[in-house]
Amino acid sequence: GISQTDEPEHVRDESQACRELWRIIRNEDISLDYRDRAAEKLEQWMWHKPDLTDQVLASSGDKMVDAVLHVKAADAGDIPLHIQINGHFPPGDHEEIAMVIANLMDNAIAAAGTAENPDISLLLTIKYGMLKGVLVNTCADSEAASPAPPGRGLGIVREILRRHDGRMGIERSPGRYRVEWLAYLNIEDD
Repeated sequence: GISQTDEPEHVRDESQACRELWRIIRNEDISLDYRDRAAEKLEQWMWHKPDLTDQVLASSGDKMVDAVLHVKAADAGDIPLHIQINGHFPPGDHEEIAMVIANLMDNAIAAAGTAENPDISLLLTIKYGMLKGVLVNTCADSEAASPAPPGRGLGIVREILRRHDGRMGIERSPGRYRVEWLAYLNIEDD
């Protein structure tokens, strides 16, 4: 990837604005109405800035998850990122699931940045009150051969998935990681 100092000025400014909106959305000390407006602004801003990245952006039906996906698309920089979402999140609190996606995407971006041909693909399928996620990314051959799975926050991810009666598996092969997870979603009662 390119260093932040090598990025054109407008890309740094847009990325900074994106991160600031994400900070507002996650801050529980800020009113929910203000956080919702920030999420809407982030969504509008990202959808109307197709020149920021070449990433494929999709809508999950959940503002927090969409905000995470948009921020991580910006964080990926010049790493090709492909996102496919099948279904929509039902109404409910999906903040912890957004944290899972954010942690796993951070790890994928870091690992793909070491690869000769970086690439990341994320598939989210929402069905029957459950989420299945599949995240595949390239990495340096030496990284995939290491005995312990790399990544920050994997303990947190596993704990969140446990609370959602879910599970996660990680496959490594030369030059590639594949992470699959399954979780039951918190759904609001009508």
